[in-house]
Amino acid sequence: MDIKGQYLYPRLEIQLCMMGWNYKQLAQEAKIEYKSLRRKLHGESPLQFEEAERIRDAIWRGCGSDKQIGLDKLFAATLTDY
Repeated sequence: MDIKGQYLYPRLEIQLCMMGWNYKQLAQEAKIEYKSLRRKLHGESPLQFEEAERIRDAIWRGCGSDKQIGLDKLFAATLTDY
């Protein structure tokens, strides 16, 4: 499956799928307005560093495991970056 070009942050999309989350759940957990989060993850508005950290932290909490993904990997532009 080639997802290049379909998603700005493919690893984030994969992680959300593995967790069974959608953008609404992520927005709620990260405490970011849903419409704002959607625009940011689609590249329509800038994603601030603090917001990226809140998204990462929400995913860490949602995973419930010791395996924590870093910002560099979670927001990599391609799957081959790491």
